[in-house]
Amino acid sequence: MKALYTYLREHPVAYITRHKERADGIPEDTPGYRIVAEPSKSTREQIKDLENPNNESLLLFKPNRQVETICKQNRWNLLNPSADLAERVEAKISQTRWLSDLARYLPSFAIRTCKELRFDGEPIIVQFNHSHSGLGTILLDSNEKLEYLMSNFPDRPVRITRFVKGPMITSNNIVAGERVLLGSISYQITGLPAFTDNPFATVGNDWGLGTKLATGRIRDDFNEIVHAVGKRLSREGWRGCYGVDAIIEEGTNKIYLIEINARQTASVSFESQIQKSLSISGVTSFEAHFTALLNLPFGEDLIPITFGSRLIRRVMQTPMSGTAIAKVKELGLDTVEFPKDELGEDLLHIRSMNASFMQEHGKLSDLGERIVAIL
Repeated sequence: MKALYTYLREHPVAYITRHKERADGIPEDTPGYRIVAEPSKSTREQIKDLENPNNESLLLFKPNRQVETICKQNRWNLLNPSADLAERVEAKISQTRWLSDLARYLPSFAIRTCKELRFDGEPIIVQFNHSHSGLGTILLDSNEKLEYLMSNFPDRPVRITRFVKGPMITSNNIVAGERVLLGSISYQITGLPAFTDNPFATVGNDWGLGTKLATGRIRDDFNEIVHAVGKRLSREGWRGCYGVDAIIEEGTNKIYLIEINARQTASVSFESQIQKSLSISGVTSFEAHFTALLNLPFGEDLIPITFGSRLIRRVMQTPMSGTAIAKVKELGLDTVEFPKDELGEDLLHIRSMNASFMQEHGKLSDLGERIVAIL
């Protein structure tokens, strides 16, 4: 990966993000690389505050159309792929059109307005195209929820999907020209009540449990989906990281596509730190993401990992203990603190580069239980 670091010396890049942790995939003291992180400011505000950004390229954690317009008007070099493409890939309704024949990987679904919803006693998943009024994904399992949706959003279109039970797995992958690099599979920790008030919120990753769950046909079927999505992105000119979430259906072990994140996902930086610690040949996810965005050639594969775990304590109605961070550190774990923000936002990351916080699907390990007791 010498090409990346050699290039940066002559062509500096500023990574703009609200939270520094997102940009920690390579050392901050890397020549030609700097991190601009202001938690109290939006990405748009941070870019406007930059002094003479014409001297360096800009990389964002998650761009939007407004930021793209500002950069275009000022002739600033923004490295991220099109925000419009990312939007079409990620949004729940437009995604079904973008997937086209790949929609076969989704659980059975239909597009309806909320006034057309019905509840026959079997739970279904209801998803708005975008999150609205704090709502994004809803388990419709009662007439009360049905009434609420029909009354408050009668004409709003939603994607309704068969409810599938089972463990979630995910991976961080890279599109580099026509190449698609498949990342290591992690178990996606979701909805644990000690970490979030939202049963569908992601609250961490466990690469050790992901490795145990995704073996044989399960691994092959998941990678088939990831590769197919990556090739579709490649044909549309995408570069860099994309994440794929899938669920392993209980009883059948069938894999269903659940979500595509067309961007650097939140776990990439920490995953890259684990990869770097192994000192084996290959490239980290962050390095590959960065290199692909710069359109630099490289032949290495992603460094595989089979251990490491992180938990995310989100902002909840119930406050976190004032001594929690110190006690977590006493367990020998790494922590990353975030400023208290809106409900559901990240508040604390708890990380281990070798241990697992999960024992099996939905069940914490002994170490995970100790963390819950502290929080």
